Amino acid sequence: MLCFCCVAWAAFRFPEAASDLGYPKAWMSVLRCANAAKRNIGSDTLYIGDSVAGQIMPYNGKNVLTSNGSVYAVGNYLLVDDALSNNPDITTVIYMSIPQVIGHKFERRRTWNNFVKPFWLPENVERLDSTVTDKLDKYPASWAQLFIPVKFLPISEVDMENGVKKPLDVLSPFAIHWLQRLNELCEERNVAFRIASPPVARNAVAESNDWSAMRQQVPGTGLEELFEMYFRSIASYPDSMLKDRMHWKREFVEADREEMIARMMAGISTK
Repeated sequence: MLCFCCVAWAAFRFPEAASDLGYPKAWMSVLRCANAAKRNIGSDTLYIGDSVAGQIMPYNGKNVLTSNGSVYAVGNYLLVDDALSNNPDITTVIYMSIPQVIGHKFERRRTWNNFVKPFWLPENVERLDSTVTDKLDKYPASWAQLFIPVKFLPISEVDMENGVKKPLDVLSPFAIHWLQRLNELCEERNVAFRIASPPVARNAVAESNDWSAMRQQVPGTGLEELFEMYFRSIASYPDSMLKDRMHWKREFVEADREEMIARMMAGISTK
């Protein structure tokens, strides 16, 4: 047991090494991103985004800090804030997330391990607001679980979804709020901010009627220009290339990676 606890502590203390060794904790990979954002980026462009983005632009510990969709815009806000504070040469931030993910609400089963565990630290709390704190205040007995570095019992994580799911083709008020804050943060630092979509499956485009509900939500948010480019960046591919409902088969990505990236970036170009 003592040996197990020592390994768990070491994984928490050194997330980069733990992730490289295959330590099976998603939040460890997120913590690795958070740590990397505080170091030298070495590029004028920072890329962040969900796990589909990570397939075509894998995390590199430098200027590509892709993680997963349950980091949300709020977690990426913290990453960008740290990166810009420590790297004044950054001129562009590109946030990549498919439409099914970019609009996620906060109340989800994956929130605890992918946002709360890696980001709920004193230096981050003061940068958050009631859209996060009010929701976490509903789970006062859960704070002790922040100090459990591994999940070994069901109580080791908190299911904040409470069985209530949301459609995959809409923007939650939470997502809109933190996209607005990300946009404002970049404007304040005189940094260009873009949102782009990695490739999506054709069934998703059809089921969402080309994201019609989401498109109707954008007017009046101040994000109109961003989303105009965002929707333009979406490229769809055959469902047969999927390995699940969102992610692509590795061999397909390896063969078409450059085309995928080029099509996505062409959509958000202002030239």
